[in-house]
Amino acid sequence: MLRAINQTSGEAMHRHSFFDHTADLGIRLEASDFAGLIRASAEALAEASTAKVPEALAEASTAKVPKPPANLIIDHVWEPAETDPEWVLFDWMKHWLMRFHLEQEILVPVEVSTQRVGCARIPWDPEVHGLGREVKAVTLHGFSVKQHDKGWEAMVIVDI
Repeated sequence: MLRAINQTSGEAMHRHSFFDHTADLGIRLEASDFAGLIRASAEALAEASTAKVPEALAEASTAKVPKPPANLIIDHVWEPAETDPEWVLFDWMKHWLMRFHLEQEILVPVEVSTQRVGCARIPWDPEVHGLGREVKAVTLHGFSVKQHDKGWEAMVIVDI
């Protein structure tokens, strides 16, 4: 395990940690609710992809749900095509990476529900955020999302 991050959002808690996986990177996500998994995945992808995670992402993660920090304006909405939690998380992570690579922006989930994720977009600035690992893709290898009595857990392998 490389590093573990805990965030508390009002009553909800979520966290992510990294583990080595052959030539790839493994991510373990844990949250008290599904929205927390979405937030934890954004934090994990930002931490893996940049040298410095934007402060706004950390602020949004620690804000009392559902009230976002006042400085974050929702200017991007993602709506999942699927309803199965496993596919929703998989598609969300693919969408996050696509926006990072093609639009050079970091998506900050501000308002999260099972039907939509309202995001603030932060332009990725190499001078400010730097570049971390080159996360190429989310893979289906070992991908799992499980709900249990204490919340949600997901295992994700990303291609680096």
